[in-house]
Amino acid sequence: MSNKHERQAAAGRWLREARERHGFATAAALATRLGVSTSLVSRLETGDSAATDERAEQIADALDLDLVEVRRGLGLWAPEETGERGPTTAIIRGERVEITDTGLLARVQELVRRGKLRQLDYALKAIEEDDQRDTG
Repeated sequence: MSNKHERQAAAGRWLREARERHGFATAAALATRLGVSTSLVSRLETGDSAATDERAEQIADALDLDLVEVRRGLGLWAPEETGERGPTTAIIRGERVEITDTGLLARVQELVRRGKLRQLDYALKAIEEDDQRDTG
């Protein structure tokens, strides 16, 4: 996906399909479960709005899905495992990056699964600072 609207549209299609698979026939039904307006869920599903980290947590809870799966579906940062050996690809701010430190990766994955987004922000900042030191 090359631009923001296309990414949001793909995330919206994923949300609509996930909602329907998990027994919410309408955007209004999911909105009620999330405690938000129907128009917000509709805007997410059409790609007119992007989900926040907090909204991803709510959606994961409502649909009884793993937070990592929801974050991937909504186009938010989530680790993407590629196998036991070699680097893992993660999507950070729409860009694919490789994480080769398996200890760091395991910690970041656990933070994402537990919904510790504030701590995840610190991990992302540490990765960025480390990358800057390596290239600077």
